[in-house]
Amino acid sequence: FKVDDSFGKILPQKKVFDNLEKILGENFVAGFYGANVLNPGARGQPFHIDYPYATMERKKGKLQNFSYKNPINIQLQIMLNEINEKKDVGPTDIVPGSQLLQQDPKSLEIFENSKKKEKYFISNKKKYKYKIKSLEGKRGTMILFNGLAWHRAGDNMSKKFRRITLNMQILSNYIRPQHKF
Repeated sequence: FKVDDSFGKILPQKKVFDNLEKILGENFVAGFYGANVLNPGARGQPFHIDYPYATMERKKGKLQNFSYKNPINIQLQIMLNEINEKKDVGPTDIVPGSQLLQQDPKSLEIFENSKKKEKYFISNKKKYKYKIKSLEGKRGTMILFNGLAWHRAGDNMSKKFRRITLNMQILSNYIRPQHKF
């Protein structure tokens, strides 16, 4: 925000922040604010969870000492160009419900069925199956999701379009930001 006023102009409306206050508490903070740019042909990311969840204490990959019922991280993403699979500009993929597991996906042997858009894994001899949802949109589309939900930036398989998103990590005020704001 110190670099140029234009960054503040594209922030969400006050009503979005009012709703975030209901989830994260008063005086929530920006833990990260930056762009994610994938040029044509660039690979995306593996499924992951975000800070601070990725740094928290765990037992066999399962995060300890907190409850998913009280989120401490909300991810806000604004699409700065149209992002969709038709243009081969990989959308953000999310696994709805995965936040309930309180599990880092990197700690599991996960299998993906791309045709059915499903992920599954086996834990304690039980098979868990989840759908993958692709979050597509036009320029200016904003998405919000829990940073504990498994998500990834999709591959940009386009030959001519960039994949550009503005990402903001919003944290409860008692969490030390990943970057100091």
